[in-house]
Amino acid sequence: MKLLAKLSRALVRKDFLASLRAAKTPAEAAALISAIVQPDEPKPAAAPAPVPAASTAPAPAGEPAKPVILAITSCPTGIAHTYMAAEALEEAAKEKGIELHVETQGSGGVVPFTPDDIAKAGAIIIAADVGVTGRDRFAGMPLIESSVKRPMSEAGKMLDEAVAAAKDPNARRVVASGEGGSEASRAP
Repeated sequence: MKLLAKLSRALVRKDFLASLRAAKTPAEAAALISAIVQPDEPKPAAAPAPVPAASTAPAPAGEPAKPVILAITSCPTGIAHTYMAAEALEEAAKEKGIELHVETQGSGGVVPFTPDDIAKAGAIIIAADVGVTGRDRFAGMPLIESSVKRPMSEAGKMLDEAVAAAKDPNARRVVASGEGGSEASRAP
């Protein structure tokens, strides 16, 4: 299952797809896939990259903080779509300068968010075609919710919606199970 998860994540990355499409022989394609799914080989330590002088300066005062968003992805089988959706959201977050933490609830197991991740987050995206576990952890948090397939075509849009929801006191929010199950509601 972990191999399928690795391959599913790679198939969402534009650079991997371009390399795979450019392969001229089945052996080249197999080598690309093997590099993704084989366990990591120990690599020799590389010399640290030089740090440009400008990057050592502190950020200018008043610069907006990077938004922090959480996302949970889950599909009925917990394999391909779960991890493809996660990868799509992670790639879009990098492009947009958003700090994103993803919890995949799939066949490869779950590594839950830390309490610190949850405390720092402004909103949560739940892209799932099955119920997700632990929704009460996010009670009151702004929510963007969809099927697991939506991030594969609209990851950037979903992140924009989550950043906007984090600033909107009337945004849809996660409701604690004691307040109506796993439904979401508008803020009062």
